Amino acid sequence: MGTADVAADRIADEQVDTWRVATWAVPITAEIVIAVMIGVLWLLATTSAFADLELGWLLTGAAITAGAAIAAAGYLTRAPSSWRRGLGLSVAASAGIVAVGATAIGVVFHR
Repeated sequence: MGTADVAADRIADEQVDTWRVATWAVPITAEIVIAVMIGVLWLLATTSAFADLELGWLLTGAAITAGAAIAAAGYLTRAPSSWRRGLGLSVAASAGIVAVGATAIGVVFHR
C-alpha cells in the first residue's frame, strides 16, 4: 500500500466522521436555531417597525437568524476537527430549515 492510499483512507475516514456528526447533530442544532429565531422575533416585536407587517416581521427574523447561523457554520466548517466540521454542516442545514420553513409559513398563512 502506497503513501497516497494511506492518505486517501485517512481523508475518507475523516469525511465519514464529519458526516456522522452532522447527521447526528441536526435535530439538536435545528432546535437551537429555531429557539434563536424565536428570540429574534421577540426582539423585533418590541419595535414599532413591524406593527402591521406580520409577513415582514417573520421573514426578517428568519433572515437574521439564518444569516447568523450561516456565519457560525462557515466558522465551524473551517476547523481542523472533523467533529466541528460536522457541527458546522448541521448548523448550515438548520439555517436552511429555518429559512425554508419561515418562507413556507409566510406564503401559506400570510398572503
